[in-house]
Amino acid sequence: MHCTIGVLVDLLHSYNVYPYATVGHPPGGTASTYAAGRILPEEAIVSVHCRGRSIATNTQDRAKLAVGNRTHEVTDLLEDHKSLTSIAHVKSPSSVTLFGFGDAEARGDIH
Repeated sequence: MHCTIGVLVDLLHSYNVYPYATVGHPPGGTASTYAAGRILPEEAIVSVHCRGRSIATNTQDRAKLAVGNRTHEVTDLLEDHKSLTSIAHVKSPSSVTLFGFGDAEARGDIH
């Protein structure tokens, strides 16, 4: 959770303003969970710390890429590269995030 988000959530709570619904994507997901009152501040801090450590110590060469195409269009394009990459998130009807090997292009697997 970004500290700024936590402070803003606490400030709003001090004025008795609580969210009706929350939506988030890491690390915003942790902030959303905190804003909804589902975890304590200490739990949010530990969660974000552990996520950060796992990212910092991960030695796998993986990458994420935001693509401005519809899911079915991207699926068709990735047909020959299923072992290298996949759709990680559908962000909107016309935007997806891909996840795969970061060095696939350097290895000549994707052109």
